[in-house]
Amino acid sequence: MKILLAMLLGVALTLNVGCGKFLNINPFNNVSGGNSGSSSPSQEIGMKDVIVPKGFEWSSTKSVALDVKVELDTGSVLSHTAVGVSFEAASGGVVEAEKAYTDGNGLLKTVVQVPSYVVSMKLTVGGHTKNVSVNGDGKVVDRMVVTSGLL
Repeated sequence: MKILLAMLLGVALTLNVGCGKFLNINPFNNVSGGNSGSSSPSQEIGMKDVIVPKGFEWSSTKSVALDVKVELDTGSVLSHTAVGVSFEAASGGVVEAEKAYTDGNGLLKTVVQVPSYVVSMKLTVGGHTKNVSVNGDGKVVDRMVVTSGLL
């Protein structure tokens, strides 16, 4: 009798485990056009099965090269002048990425690391702010004219 009971328990466990796997619904079935409501066994998808396009950028940050000429409205350049570089965070706040200085010719040449979602930045000199766009190559090439009364 004990042997019969053990066999019945073994069969019940086997059916329970087997049916659980058999009725498993794979959420990825719709990706390949499969039927998510299918009662047939589904194949597990792992990271080795993920297809990523060639050249996909995995990084969540990017380098932005700034090349900006900073000058006064009178035409003279602002050499060795501090320029604040900031961007708007995804949460809505402003993040100061860097404070950089122009060279002797009034050129601001620097590279800053920003989140990959950033498409525009703000440059600030004294009380003057300029919005600049980041192009597809991760560059900002622009000219910033500062009103002499704002310094």
